[in-house]
Amino acid sequence: MISRLDKSALFLAALGLVLALPVLAYPLGRDQGMYANIAQAIRAGGLPFIDMWDIKPPAIYYIYAVQISLFGATPVALRALDLIAAPFILIPLYTLTRAFGGHRAARWAMLLFPVFYFTETFASLTQSDSLVVLPMTWAVLAAFRAGESRAGTRPALIWAFTCGVLSALVIWFKHYYVLFALALALAHIWHRWRMMRGAPRDFRRVAVEAAAFVSGGLIVGIPSLIYFASNGILSEMLTIAQGTQQYNAQAFASLEAFWAQMGNYVAFRWWHWGPLLLLAASPILGVGARRARRLLLKNSVHKATGDTGRLDPARRVGAEFSPLLWLWILAGLVFVIIQAKGFDTHWIPLLPPLVILASRALASWLSALEQTIFRHTHFLGDGGASRTTVRWLIAALPILLFSAILAKDTWARAWPYLAGQQSQRAYLRQFQAGDLNAAESFRMARWLKERTRPGDSVYIWGFRPEVAFMSGLRPATRFQAQFALVGERYPQAWKAENVDTLWAALPEYVLVVRADYMPWVTGSDKDSNTILADEYQALRDWLIYNYDRHTELDNFLIWKRKGDS
Repeated sequence: MISRLDKSALFLAALGLVLALPVLAYPLGRDQGMYANIAQAIRAGGLPFIDMWDIKPPAIYYIYAVQISLFGATPVALRALDLIAAPFILIPLYTLTRAFGGHRAARWAMLLFPVFYFTETFASLTQSDSLVVLPMTWAVLAAFRAGESRAGTRPALIWAFTCGVLSALVIWFKHYYVLFALALALAHIWHRWRMMRGAPRDFRRVAVEAAAFVSGGLIVGIPSLIYFASNGILSEMLTIAQGTQQYNAQAFASLEAFWAQMGNYVAFRWWHWGPLLLLAASPILGVGARRARRLLLKNSVHKATGDTGRLDPARRVGAEFSPLLWLWILAGLVFVIIQAKGFDTHWIPLLPPLVILASRALASWLSALEQTIFRHTHFLGDGGASRTTVRWLIAALPILLFSAILAKDTWARAWPYLAGQQSQRAYLRQFQAGDLNAAESFRMARWLKERTRPGDSVYIWGFRPEVAFMSGLRPATRFQAQFALVGERYPQAWKAENVDTLWAALPEYVLVVRADYMPWVTGSDKDSNTILADEYQALRDWLIYNYDRHTELDNFLIWKRKGDS
């Protein structure tokens, strides 16, 4: 498959990845801190949810655990995950785009994907919803190959089985992704139905393929469920799912509540993905773009642009698979709506199909422009060298434009720091996510690191788990974030469990976070410091009995254990 990536595609992919290199210097956000702490617990022989708590399905925690084991417990090692995953996403993306839009479109996908992936915020990268794009794109490729093969044949069954395996892996990133697996199944059934039109319909072969798909999913799903059930993980996951359902349901109280959650994020998504969305929609919105696509199918255009004059066989097959692409997009949109938050990371699974559409449109527009120039510029004559030069000049414009979009967010921001002209703390001040400022997390982690030993514990009442990870400390209880202990979404017994554990742990320092107003997480308009005083008396009593108010650092109120010098 890699052999099919031509030199132009490799150049564009390499350009995008080189421009993305500064993401290695990105700080960790809240979620990345949660994943990292659970990964450390796994590496120490613990279990997700049981020994360290979060609300995501377990795939992301084990990915983090492997990455830390291979490259170390540092933010740089974790940020490398996106750069490691990207080339393996581009391989199936190239094949799918070539099938749907031809060779030229496939080349553009090699640049558009890294541009719009790596311009995501530091809080959105290295996420469950971003890294899931890797198995997701391969699953779509497997579905495409299964449909490309003759119904019921051995290749079709192998690809269907592979698609089932990959779909099950996708679901272990988030259970909502069952919608994605359903989309692949419906697209395949629809394709087979169309292919059998006008011919005797052999539903037995389709049923065998469906069985292969389900078998692939069960191969992954059943052993995982048995393991999780035997270790108590499954019951915790079900409890968490009930609480998360209430967490999402609060946005559906009214249309006004829904838009209050989604509005800002929809606007930001338009601001962030605007060029991509306009390109993807241009064939639908513009008659000129449709004319451009028709021109691509004519021999005159292929001769003028240097193509073979014959459509790629994979593209002819791909024309039959538009339901696969549109159902992929539909599943992604439903996924965003169900979660009802519109967070930046929730949109990322939509990126690959949008890149396919945008790349096809871009290739069509550029080919139409070439045709116009060749038709009206007589001095070019039939000279192949002159025409090649024009093609390169036309291609250079979008290359420069999209490269600038990515470089602005990566190299332009990081260069003063990388060149030694800016301190790390000054660089990190640029990274803000709600109340979280990365420079404050860095400062707090360094303060703790100077006063503790690696492997000691710390308790943070708030939602700042990245501080514990960066300081090399263990969260003192499995509840590394406060929202599991706020309100009535989760079992009230957890509050007593948390305090009982703290009586045994007695970490040297306790951090209480203030000014962290997160009603979409806690269900309350109060910050963590106020919630502690008003709603969690047992924890407040434990804190006052065992600790003295020591100092404060930014929005961290630091308590020190009594009797320690």
